[in-house]
Amino acid sequence: LKSETVLVAAGPGTPEVLGTLTGYDGFASRFPLHRVPGLLVRSPDISPHQMVRRVVYFSGGPELHILPDFNGGLKIGADDTDGMVDTDSPPEELRRVAAILLDRAKERLPDFIGADCVNDCTMTVGVRPYPMDGHSLAGPLPGAQGLYVIATHSGITLAPALGDLMADLITTGRMPDALEPFTLNRVEGLG
Repeated sequence: LKSETVLVAAGPGTPEVLGTLTGYDGFASRFPLHRVPGLLVRSPDISPHQMVRRVVYFSGGPELHILPDFNGGLKIGADDTDGMVDTDSPPEELRRVAAILLDRAKERLPDFIGADCVNDCTMTVGVRPYPMDGHSLAGPLPGAQGLYVIATHSGITLAPALGDLMADLITTGRMPDALEPFTLNRVEGLG
C-alpha cells in the first residue's frame, strides 16, 4: 500500500518495522527501546464485589496497577516485577511472581482474596516496549517525511491521549505543546 503518511505503533516490534519501512537495518540495534517482559495476572470472577472501575496505580509502597477485567475479575501487574519472568518461564515461576502481585492487591484491597486464588488465575507474559529514558516516544521520525512513531510502555492507558495528540499533529501539521517533550528529537542520533 502506498501512503503519504504512516504512523508506526508496533510496540516492541517498532525498530524492525522502522527498518523495513526505511530500509535502514540499524534501527533494529540502535532504536532507543528496550523489550521488557511483564506478567499480567487475571483473577477469577470476584462478582458481585466491584473493587475497581478503572485503572488504578498504587504507589507509596510496593508498586501495583489494577484494572477491571471483562470476566468480572481484576488484571494485576507492577513495573517492578517486570523482568522477573520471561516468555519461556516455567509455570511455577509464573505462579511465584503472580502470588507476589496477588498479595500486593490484597494489601490495597482488603476484601480481595490474594494469593489464595493463584491456581485459578490466568497468567500472561507480554513483551512491552520501554523507551530507554522511560518516557514515551511520540512524533515524527526526524528526516523521514510523513513517518510518525509512537512507542510507550503504557500504551493501553496513554493511547487515548497520544492518539488525539498525534491525530492533531498529523492533520494540522502543528506540534501540540503537550506532545513536544516526547518527540524523537530528544533522542541522540535521531533528532
